[in-house]
Amino acid sequence: MGEDQGKREEDAGRRIVYSYGFIKQSDMPAAMKKEVQEMCITNLEKHTDNAECARMIKTLMDQKFGGAGFWNVVVGEGFQIDCTYDLESMMILYFAGTTAVFIWKCSV
Repeated sequence: MGEDQGKREEDAGRRIVYSYGFIKQSDMPAAMKKEVQEMCITNLEKHTDNAECARMIKTLMDQKFGGAGFWNVVVGEGFQIDCTYDLESMMILYFAGTTAVFIWKCSV
């Protein structure tokens, strides 16, 4: 009994780290969401520099899903954003526990 209590207390302080892309919020269509998630994970695994990763994701988004307006991408840790965006174009994705990717399209 005492061993179970100690195990639970030890596990309570543990931080969960995801080794895959975890979508926190998105209003993209399902097919687009899956494709963008895979695109982000591939670039996050490839590049260690957040600025370079954001630049590559933005370029790919502009090429693949262009249309009116411009895609915007922020990659980093410890940021908060409040913005206006086009419907069905926003995603917040967490990768490896601390890195976040925020993607949105603005046509204004």
